[in-house]
Amino acid sequence: MKRLSIVLEFMLFLVLVAVLLMGAAIFLNSVPLTGPPGFATRTWTYLTDHQAESRPDSPFLELQPPTYEMPPGRLFNATLEAVKGLRWEVTAQNRASRRIQAVATTPILRQKSDISIRVQALAGGKSAVYVRSVSRRQLGDLGTNCGNILKLYRTIDIVLPLLP
Repeated sequence: MKRLSIVLEFMLFLVLVAVLLMGAAIFLNSVPLTGPPGFATRTWTYLTDHQAESRPDSPFLELQPPTYEMPPGRLFNATLEAVKGLRWEVTAQNRASRRIQAVATTPILRQKSDISIRVQALAGGKSAVYVRSVSRRQLGDLGTNCGNILKLYRTIDIVLPLLP
């Protein structure tokens, strides 16, 4: 009976450590845990999904692509510089279709995510950047792919004023 108690305590300890590590990973990926669609939905998504995509109707407000008041060619240049600044591996780029393919690698576990980026012209001289990030592992990404998209958007905002 004493041995069973020790085994149960050890299992509980392992579960607690796993939960803490997952929480730390989500925190380090700098993804929001509050706001629509709610804490439970966000946490479940980060634990079970291995991809993230920006789209205008996303329930995750931070994944609704920002619009920029500039032609798509200039935004494409800024996006390409942002990808390089993030030290993602550019595997393909096409200026005519304004598309970039890249691979992001996590610093510690060296997990790879394939990232597809498309700069699209919008009405009124505006443009937007649409991003899809997919982990090669088919497990929950702990917010890595959402974090990739948010890092790209933040880096574009930094690079834009620096471009001629």
